[in-house]
Parts: sequence; structure tokens; C-alpha cells
Amino acid sequence: MNSFILSRYGVDVTSGNYGDPPEFKRFLHQLGVWVLVVVGCKLGTTVVEYVFEEPLAAFGLLILSPLCFNPHLELFIVVVLLPLILNAFQFWMVDSYLMAQEDKGKGLSANFFGSQYGSTDYSD
Repeated sequence: MNSFILSRYGVDVTSGNYGDPPEFKRFLHQLGVWVLVVVGCKLGTTVVEYVFEEPLAAFGLLILSPLCFNPHLELFIVVVLLPLILNAFQFWMVDSYLMAQEDKGKGLSANFFGSQYGSTDYSD
């Protein structure tokens, strides 16, 4: 997407690249792209939830039915535990993508499993 925007509009939106010296205008361009992506994701999620409302409700009922005896536990899982897990997963995915952009030679799969931080290769 960065190369498309650069070739079409002449604007560099490479994440974290603000120029030397840093330019506020580049930051605003990157922020604009990020906002558009987030809004697009939210709209996509809303459409999927609207279209698949009944099957999703049935699936949720099936998954949460063992917890119907304890509404506080059900509320804790839905409001605290699941968002915590899903936000951590989203952060991991975005971080992996950004790390791959910094090191295009290794690609997403190399950083995805933490090879940069969790490597046990002591051959150096």
C-alpha cells in the first residue's frame, strides 16, 4: 500500500519514517492512513456482525451456555478476559507487521515467531 500511495500521490507513508529532520506533515499523512484503515476495519466488522447476526448470536449462546449459572463470571469473560486476549493478539499482529517492514529481508514469518528477541542461536 505504501508504494501505491507513493506512486499515485507522491506521499511517503512508510510507518515510522518522518524524514530527517522529522516533518509533522509526514506524521499527519501516516495518521490519516492509519485512521482510514481503522475505520475500514470497524465498518467491515459492523457489516459482518449485521449480516451474520443470527448465527453469531446462536454461537455465542452455545459457547456461553455453560456459564449461565454465574452471570458475574460470564460478564467477566465477555467484558474483561476476551477483550484482553483479543487486544493482545491484535497488538502482536501489528507489531509483527511493523517489525517485518523494518527488516524486509527476513519477512513477516521470521519476526512473527519472535526470532529477533527469542532466538536461541548462540553461534555468534
